[in-house]
Amino acid sequence: MSMSTPPRRAAGSIRVARTVLDEIKGLERPEADAVRETIDSIGTTEGEPVDIPVAPPGTAYLALAPADPAAPVVIYRPMLPDEGGDWLVTALMDRDDYGVQREAQRNGLLRDPAVRTAVTAAATAISDAVNGRRRLRDRRTDPPAVLVIM
Repeated sequence: MSMSTPPRRAAGSIRVARTVLDEIKGLERPEADAVRETIDSIGTTEGEPVDIPVAPPGTAYLALAPADPAAPVVIYRPMLPDEGGDWLVTALMDRDDYGVQREAQRNGLLRDPAVRTAVTAAATAISDAVNGRRRLRDRRTDPPAVLVIM
């Protein structure tokens, strides 16, 4: 899979997935503040390209590590033309997990189709389980899935 860094854009609007907002709420205050500052810098600070095996082909993801070494890494991507907006924060990744992922990317492990298939299957199963629990919990009205930061 060939990935290239998308052209740098002005900060513009940044959307944050609801799951990320929930994760931020669970962080210690200094870590949460560091993550928020990092999210605010998207578009003006250059992210590191990151290979996400479950991403649609051709979708470039980037990572930014907050200044606080205890804070998780922010994973984001440019919005697709039909999504409206400039950037979408899709996940927070534990620093150790990010290091393992980067090593696997450097070693070419993530280019192996069998590894990509296994990772996609595992991610789909986890997502289905989490979303199923969320649907049961949120039977009332669901809040918006993203927050727009201008």
